[in-house]
Amino acid sequence: MNSSLELLRTAVKQFSLSATSPRFSLPYLELRDEVAEAELPISAQMNSTYLVIEGELRVTHATGEDLYRAGDLFFPSAYRSVPSHVVAGASGDRYLALHFSFTAEDVTSVVLEMDLDSVLQEHAEHAQIPDDGSWLEAFTALALRIVLAETQGPTGRFLTNHYKRELIYTLVSGSAGRAFVSAYSAFQQSREIFNTNDWIRGNYKSGMAVDDLADKANMSVSSFHRKFKAAIGMGPLQCQKQLRLTEARRLMIDQGFSVTEVALEVGYESVSQFSREYRRMFGQPPQRDVHEVLRGRKIAE
Repeated sequence: MNSSLELLRTAVKQFSLSATSPRFSLPYLELRDEVAEAELPISAQMNSTYLVIEGELRVTHATGEDLYRAGDLFFPSAYRSVPSHVVAGASGDRYLALHFSFTAEDVTSVVLEMDLDSVLQEHAEHAQIPDDGSWLEAFTALALRIVLAETQGPTGRFLTNHYKRELIYTLVSGSAGRAFVSAYSAFQQSREIFNTNDWIRGNYKSGMAVDDLADKANMSVSSFHRKFKAAIGMGPLQCQKQLRLTEARRLMIDQGFSVTEVALEVGYESVSQFSREYRRMFGQPPQRDVHEVLRGRKIAE
């Protein structure tokens, strides 16, 4: 664990204890403090990142799960086109993270002042070189300065407006810069599609028709389906199905739901249909798949 992260953890905990309402005055910064599992939304509205300070964040998707622990940066944009569920406090321990949100205008104003082509070319040239983490250390140190500035009154709040631009610059310049800028560009080009995908993420348990989704995006059905598949990599109903099945898998593994309970919970009316589609997606019947995942976790421990 780097020294900046240790100092940041201490500063955040002190802020959380001392503040009547542990909220930052900055519109782009949010403290996430969870003592129980909590699902986090993935929204296309903003470019954002979570700096995990303590605990664990788990992303479940069709091909498995990704874990983010203290010192890691989690980019929701990396999963914008992936049917997935994000759970904070997945380890059962306290989860602390700083959530930085940037509007399209925030990112644009920084990118336009950078020699972006040179930065991205440098990323390409160094793609095979192991990341030394220096950019992440710089980002963490900057996050610490922002948290400490909250205690400095008007002077500190003035400085934090400049720190926001520096945060974006650090993200774009670091090894995650290409993915960050690519996600930003993709959203700018397919805003209506990603907004509709946000709606699907929030309503995947309910029945939905492609005609209605196309109306939400103000497109014809054929145009909507073509653009959705190009942006997300699959059709809208396939996206809904993957969201249902990945959440069902998580609930059985982490919360002990039975097959019947979980099928109803995620929106299926037929347990047999659920089991067929689950096997088609994960390669095994639900109970056998869950048993093997739990056995694998126990071995890993």
